[in-house]
Amino acid sequence: MTNNVAPLILVVDDEPGFIEVIQAKLESQGFQTISATDGNEAVAKAKKFAPALILMDIEMPNKDGFTAANELANDAATKAIPSIFVTNLSKDTADSLARKVSLHLDTNNYFRKDGDYVFLLRQIRSYVTA
Repeated sequence: MTNNVAPLILVVDDEPGFIEVIQAKLESQGFQTISATDGNEAVAKAKKFAPALILMDIEMPNKDGFTAANELANDAATKAIPSIFVTNLSKDTADSLARKVSLHLDTNNYFRKDGDYVFLLRQIRSYVTA
């Protein structure tokens, strides 16, 4: 018997409008989604639900995306969950911020919120398949 459960994606952003748009796009492609509005909530939900992938905003209240991703990467229960950062920042600015907080995260894994969603879906599918 085959398990046909759709992969779960955690969408983390402090902008409810972006969460709504990206969840609709992902769900239309066969993914399940849950959301969080800051880094603290993202860490808690990642530990509770073990999503297949996390889409994480960088600039958020309470705990930014880099700090949350670093925390998840250093936890045995969540370190294997891939993350894609979503941001309105330029790649250069995001890379500079990553260096300032001394994170060893994949700095090529960014998606601009005003970017090509077909490209984002291809990125997501490179990690998980709906």
